[in-house]
Amino acid sequence: MKDWLEKNWDYLSVALFLALVTSTIIGLRRGTKGGALFVSNSSAAIVAVAFYPVVETLNYKHYTLLYGMVCGAIGVAVFGVLVALSDAIDRRREKLADDIVDKVTKL
Repeated sequence: MKDWLEKNWDYLSVALFLALVTSTIIGLRRGTKGGALFVSNSSAAIVAVAFYPVVETLNYKHYTLLYGMVCGAIGVAVFGVLVALSDAIDRRREKLADDIVDKVTKL
């Protein structure tokens, strides 16, 4: 593992840096702040580190810049999915609360 990391550290660090920068730029343009930006950056970093061995195995190191940008966009997309799920849960919770209030007021 240490040998692999020493051999690929420069490409991996560039991909990780670009993923974080891309995720931050997209997030700031969308108006996200604080914890939301942290979640977006974290998911971009995880994707960049987790899938880099595939890029290295396929010998696509010369696409590292593109790979970093795609990982940043994927991080923002993962955060978008989390926000959508949270909104769906909140809407369902409000609907259930309204149904309970309606049943109680009819008694």
